[in-house]
Amino acid sequence: MKLICLYLGLLVLISYAHSEENKDFQWDYENHPQNMVENYTTKLSELPTEGEILNRPWSGDYWPTQKGGISYRWYVKNQISEDSVQRFGYDILNMKQYEKNLKNKKHLIVQKTKLDFIKEFGPREGQKKYTDYIKTAPKGVISPSELSPAEKYDLLMGDKNWSLTRWERERTDIMKLVEAIKIDPKTNREDIIPSWWGICHAWAPATILYKNPGPIGLSDPKTEKNLPIKLRNYSGIEVPFGSSDIKALLSIHFDIAESIPNTETFLGSRCNLDMENYYQKLARGEISEEELFEFLEKNSCNDTNAGSFHIALANLIGHYKSGFVMDHDRGSEVWNQGVVSYKVIEQKEKEVPLDLKMTVSKIISIVNEVTWITEIHQKWQKVILKGRNGLQMSSYKYELYLDHAGNIIGGKWIEKKNNSSESWKDRPDFLWMRPKVSFKSGLPGLQKIYNFSQGKVEIFNAKKMWKKKSRKIINAQKFIKNTRDLTKERKKEKENYIESLKLKSIMAFKSRVEDLKKRNKKIKEKFGGLLSKARRNIFKKTREVIKKRRHLEKKGDKVLCHTFYYTDAKQNYRDFKGLSKSISSACEIALKNCNRYKQSNKIRDNTEFCLKGKSEDYLYSCNYTLYANPDPIRWFIKKIKRGRKMGTFSHKAFLEKLACQIPKEKCQKRVFWNRSCKKEVKLPFVKL
Repeated sequence: MKLICLYLGLLVLISYAHSEENKDFQWDYENHPQNMVENYTTKLSELPTEGEILNRPWSGDYWPTQKGGISYRWYVKNQISEDSVQRFGYDILNMKQYEKNLKNKKHLIVQKTKLDFIKEFGPREGQKKYTDYIKTAPKGVISPSELSPAEKYDLLMGDKNWSLTRWERERTDIMKLVEAIKIDPKTNREDIIPSWWGICHAWAPATILYKNPGPIGLSDPKTEKNLPIKLRNYSGIEVPFGSSDIKALLSIHFDIAESIPNTETFLGSRCNLDMENYYQKLARGEISEEELFEFLEKNSCNDTNAGSFHIALANLIGHYKSGFVMDHDRGSEVWNQGVVSYKVIEQKEKEVPLDLKMTVSKIISIVNEVTWITEIHQKWQKVILKGRNGLQMSSYKYELYLDHAGNIIGGKWIEKKNNSSESWKDRPDFLWMRPKVSFKSGLPGLQKIYNFSQGKVEIFNAKKMWKKKSRKIINAQKFIKNTRDLTKERKKEKENYIESLKLKSIMAFKSRVEDLKKRNKKIKEKFGGLLSKARRNIFKKTREVIKKRRHLEKKGDKVLCHTFYYTDAKQNYRDFKGLSKSISSACEIALKNCNRYKQSNKIRDNTEFCLKGKSEDYLYSCNYTLYANPDPIRWFIKKIKRGRKMGTFSHKAFLEKLACQIPKEKCQKRVFWNRSCKKEVKLPFVKL
């Protein structure tokens, strides 16, 4: 009997261990549906098999960083290639001179080309006359319709510094690429700025949340047909906007504006692994499937759980008719796309393994066709999405695991058997969404542009308003003249009534003030001492905490918290701040800003950290000071070895060698005769 009991116990333990191994279908904390949806249902019978969002979405370009973002002149009348440096490497205009040229209608000047002269006069005479024509021909300027979206916004706002255009160029670092192309036209642009970098993280939610904008000022610049709605800047210059211009401004507004705290939703985790390379290695037999899955586990590349993906999709789009954003690329590249609709085309029940029957009642395999918004080229006119124009469909295959009550408790993606280069792109990386943000926190002038693009215009005609009011006044005066006695009585009645209202309001105000004073006295008598003590204790504790911790500072009644971003890719670091009344909320803001920057970074196969503190606490700061030759008299009499300072060279890094390498090289280049370099190293507070 004892042997039988031991044998049965071992069987139970083995089956339990085996069942624990097979519970990889369950979602973890990062993949829990509550991270994405509030008030959701997990019952499969209650979830719709198809759904579509309520608002009609739109599509556009993701404004690649390789082309300068929204500082890219996408609409050009002349035949210039899309990759030409002229479209993003142009010189910034002078606002005053440009406005003068527009008022003088220099943008309407059409210069003759060399081909026109050759057609008229032949090849030899045509070339001669063309050279003479260039010397005396009037020079035109670029039309406002051909400017980039950022330039159009600055021109409308009357910004003489072209702030948005300059900021966009600094953000994209496009001038580094322009300089490299000028040196060598055959430069590989991918080595400087990858082509997949852009503002799709802002464009994707904007396509769902905002309405499709139409053009303003011109229906089409080529035909030059005017629209009834126009926009003019303070000096009276008309600024036309194409549909893609407004889409670009909506996207950059979403990128600039900070989201409302605790409103962003995120499901899953970001994968920073070059998936295509690893799957190709698997196909060539360089690594095994076990090694591949180990790499996926370490780098958070198992992607969103299939069960939580289905719950989020069916609740948000099926029940609430609201869309969200997904990264449809499973690897290190991030391609954010707005999800519009879904339809379950196949639903089959599978057998449940014996070791899972305690927790799982059904396993259902699903084929789901999910439609999402893809990029389209820039267009001046309003584009309505139809068919494959701006929409793309992905067929996702996965299994749902149900408990005995019919609730989804997890899921698994069905791996494709073929090991082709595209087989790994069979499921989304992560899902996320953020709500609308007011234009005041991003681009304040965009509110007017967006309203005009939707046809919402309030025309204020001062003359008509004045005529109506003047007629009313004249008619009232005529009536008053005929009834002087009545007007006197009415005046007296009004005066008496106003005085009575004044007295009543004063008495009511006095009574309220007295009631408040009585209440305040009672509160002070009962709880005044306790409240003052509690406040003092809170202030004391916060001051002690701020003194002890280097990452905290006191600014008036508020607390300033510092966080520090670090990655081992090219020694990249950055400081972030958070200001709030309490320490916890200030540090939460700072960490959120750091994590948002971390998510927006496109760094391959590198670790990223968000740490509490300033960069000064973690970095070695190395200074090399260059001293001139001393005077011979002072050198001989006073024995002064160093003369005046010629300059200092400094650098910061996480290692002392790296911090001192650049300033040392710069200083030693300038050393000749008896010039000397002095080294000064400031050690960090915390060594990484």
